[in-house]
Amino acid sequence: MRERSLDEMNRREALRRTALMLGGVLSAPTITAFLGGCDVRRVPDDQWVPRAMDQQQADLLATVTEHIIPETDTPGARAAGVHQFIDLMLAEYYPPSERQRFLAGLADLDQRARRSGGRPFLRCSAEQR
Repeated sequence: MRERSLDEMNRREALRRTALMLGGVLSAPTITAFLGGCDVRRVPDDQWVPRAMDQQQADLLATVTEHIIPETDTPGARAAGVHQFIDLMLAEYYPPSERQRFLAGLADLDQRARRSGGRPFLRCSAEQR
């Protein structure tokens, strides 16, 4: 069986391969967070309360992760609870300075959308995103 080229590789496969390549260099807090997150049951979004960010930030994060890993024949990032997992990592495993850096990055993304599209990221069309 021939190896797929990078052009033929989908995003999930690329992420899987990247994770495998980086496996040897992951930090202990990241591994601990991942293993801790495996025990967490997915909570429906209408019942979930973010701990490290406000609801608007959580909605932005869920939308961005879904844009990166959209639903296809398998669940997308939102259905898989990626945003909930990231919130768990931020709340329990990252120091406050790193948490603030992450949240500042979300705010910067939203500001860039406002500058280029004239509206917040969540109100941009799929094409503008």
